[in-house]
Amino acid sequence: MVIFSSGPRSNLSASLLGGIGDYVIKNSRATVVAITSRKNKIPYEKILLPVSESLNVRRSIYIAFLIAKISNAQVSILDLRKFDRKQTHGFKNLYDSQEEIMKEYPTVEFTKADGSSMKNLISEYTNSGNA
Repeated sequence: MVIFSSGPRSNLSASLLGGIGDYVIKNSRATVVAITSRKNKIPYEKILLPVSESLNVRRSIYIAFLIAKISNAQVSILDLRKFDRKQTHGFKNLYDSQEEIMKEYPTVEFTKADGSSMKNLISEYTNSGNA
């Protein structure tokens, strides 16, 4: 697993996490966790888990639930599948099992994406204090 910290980026920056951060995420074969260098409360209280059609999301779900279990954090699963160009598997089991998941992880909430821009949606969600 690779864990790295990234500072705030300019809105005009083409790089999301800085040159090194972007390179690590794109080229690492290991799981990558990026954390902000801003002052955050630890243990984490809220975790935003955007879910798309990517199979890599499965590992993110596992890690988010693990961190939530350890720190009793609230997990907000944000369904972004409507923005995927091609539906491959749909995470049907995840969404069909919501009740079971919420029994095991009572701090989990499921939210469907409303809006036309994934970038704006995530920005609004994280800036509102939900993550």
